[in-house]
Amino acid sequence: MSKKDKLRQELLEKTFSRNKSMSMSTNSLESILEYQKKQLEELKSTALEKDIDRINKEIEKDFGIKYETKVEEEFTNESIEDIEKKLIDKWHYDEMIHDVLNFINKTKVLEKNEASLLLYNYRNIEDILKDCASYLYQNQHISSANVSKVDFSNSSSKIEIFYQDMYNCLYGDSQIVIFDHIECLPIAFSQSMYSLLKDKKIPLMNRYVESQGLLKETNNQLVKGAISELTWKNKHILLLCHTSLNDFTDKYGTPLVKSIDECIEFKKLNDNDKKEYIQSKIVEFKDRVQRQLKVDIKENLIDVLVFDSVDILLDDLFEELIEYKFEDCIELVCEDNKIYLLLNNEKIECLKQDLSNFESIDAELQSLVGLDNIKEYLYSLKTYYKAIQKRKAQGKKSADVSKHMIFTGNPGTGKTTVARILSQYLKASDILESGHLIEVTRKDLVGQYVGHTAVLTSQVISSALGGVLFIDEAYSLYRGQNDSFGLEAIDTLVKCMEDYRDNLVVILAGYEKEMNEFLTANSGLRSRFANILTFNDYNGEQLYEIACSNAKKNDYIIDENAKDELIQILQKKNEIEGGNGRLARTMVEKAMIQHSMRDADDDILILEDFKKGSE
Repeated sequence: MSKKDKLRQELLEKTFSRNKSMSMSTNSLESILEYQKKQLEELKSTALEKDIDRINKEIEKDFGIKYETKVEEEFTNESIEDIEKKLIDKWHYDEMIHDVLNFINKTKVLEKNEASLLLYNYRNIEDILKDCASYLYQNQHISSANVSKVDFSNSSSKIEIFYQDMYNCLYGDSQIVIFDHIECLPIAFSQSMYSLLKDKKIPLMNRYVESQGLLKETNNQLVKGAISELTWKNKHILLLCHTSLNDFTDKYGTPLVKSIDECIEFKKLNDNDKKEYIQSKIVEFKDRVQRQLKVDIKENLIDVLVFDSVDILLDDLFEELIEYKFEDCIELVCEDNKIYLLLNNEKIECLKQDLSNFESIDAELQSLVGLDNIKEYLYSLKTYYKAIQKRKAQGKKSADVSKHMIFTGNPGTGKTTVARILSQYLKASDILESGHLIEVTRKDLVGQYVGHTAVLTSQVISSALGGVLFIDEAYSLYRGQNDSFGLEAIDTLVKCMEDYRDNLVVILAGYEKEMNEFLTANSGLRSRFANILTFNDYNGEQLYEIACSNAKKNDYIIDENAKDELIQILQKKNEIEGGNGRLARTMVEKAMIQHSMRDADDDILILEDFKKGSE
């Protein structure tokens, strides 16, 4: 009998011997558990982890006791200075990292267990703070590597949800708590936040009890464990403000700001720091290529890579390089702000999408069928954005005009495609940070119960920051004054448009008549959407051109003899059924199916294919 089987047998004998006398007390059960712990510790040096897990499960099944063996964590003993050096080498935000670590170290020296720090004018530093927590924990400067977070850009206006968020952070196992987008804290909660920062507690409006991690209101004065306040103990609270300190103070008042222990302003990296950071990433990239592809890279890419997207660009470049076979060296050439790969006497452009500029965006816009009025407007925007770039380079001010838009027109007229191209223009002009497009409809914004809509809408807006939020069929958000959920989504949208006016563009799309009615839902809507673009229906010739383009993408061509009659078919069907570009694409897909059914040897779609496919 093995040692593990003997352990199990002994435990069973001890248990049943006590059951016979019906005197199995709590003390005897604890003695069995203690014996079991000792035996497991002895087994740890010889038994496999899966064996120990199996024994644990059997003991839990037989005795109803769950025992988890602890995994010893490896700690180091680096000083705050050593940690700071590592973090700066990785992130390069010297002053910010120094200030944060100095703040935490100072509270430790002063034995100040609760301290708050406001970091203002900040952007995207959450990962750096999490890294700080991880390093500090590994070196036993704080008690937990976990970081709790509340993002007030996604917060609800319901006091119960605010209490729950605060409870999760203040009573969780993390020692560092982040309040992100603190500038979006609802004014109704500012007094509670002031009480937390000043008095280390939040008085609750009612009494609550905790049940499975959730706070539940109770009217019973005698219920055990009920609380009337949330207390702050043994945690550092970091408040991240994405606006200036003056704006934050104007909104919430001087007392709230003075209740914060320290305030630090974010200072952007200078040009030399950025170059050093890019150079360090290039060194890492070359090492990665040498390690994984077993080749070296000659060219230095520092003049081509952009600081804000260097990690993404290098990752994308690596993905492109692994598609080729090299002998011992990769030769890259940088010309005209582009990267080329020299391979077998061929010059191959890399990162075509990542290094896009106005010219490539223009080419994509020009390739669109029709939309002459839209193209003219976007070209005028490009000229305006270039002028803004020039004025910024000269240190001059530029007018802050509204960038939000309304696209009216029938489905299939190219609204989503134009929105994506517009987002690329805004990114290329440094108007937006990332230039990505988030497309949503009513179901993505409107919740199913009270308090859910504001959270959903805020989450969607948060995901679109730095890019364009495209709301299709936006008129469906407003179904009359009795649609409280839709009105809540609109109110939240208007508020966030104001809060993030420098880092978010909102485009509303829908039918012209319905959109005009939608603008009456909130008094602030019409003034925020000064740019209204109309997308006209395509005519027969334009639809034929779209159909030819779709066929070409699938390696087919449309028979030239079918052109005249197909134009008439497309024109008539679009007038009756609508669909525009989608109609043309659908007809091509059906024609391709008919082409395969007649088992043709060529790649030509004839008129009969379209007629049968439309039946």
